[in-house]
Amino acid sequence: MRKFWLSLGVGIAALTLIFWLFWGLIFYILVALVVSSLLHPITDYVSEIEVFGLRVPRIIAVLFSFIVLALVPFLFVLLFVPLIADQVGVLQELDYNTVLSRLQSPIDGVEQFVLSNFPDNSRQAGFLKQELNHAFGKFRHRRF
Repeated sequence: MRKFWLSLGVGIAALTLIFWLFWGLIFYILVALVVSSLLHPITDYVSEIEVFGLRVPRIIAVLFSFIVLALVPFLFVLLFVPLIADQVGVLQELDYNTVLSRLQSPIDGVEQFVLSNFPDNSRQAGFLKQELNHAFGKFRHRRF
């Protein structure tokens, strides 16, 4: 039994060493596996299509699959970057003092609940508003 555990430990150590030494190669192999797994169904589907009674050649289907693989992230960025930029602009123009004044009543209720149900000598009345002012102050001075 002791020989089994010793050989198992040596085997695990050897595999760990192999993974560590060849990680660059293993990484590229894993990326290739993921890409081929993504492209294989698209390629199969496109190669089954018939145009004027002729099937699309496999090489054309593969090229089409790679074009789709390149276009999807590009279109994703093209679609969402302007939306995110607009939202950042809205956040930069936001008046935090108005937001805090509108939230004052709910903040007071939450603060009262925390102070009454979770007694802590370090918390004083107004601690929650003070923390929110501090957090908004950090966010307000940050430039994107």
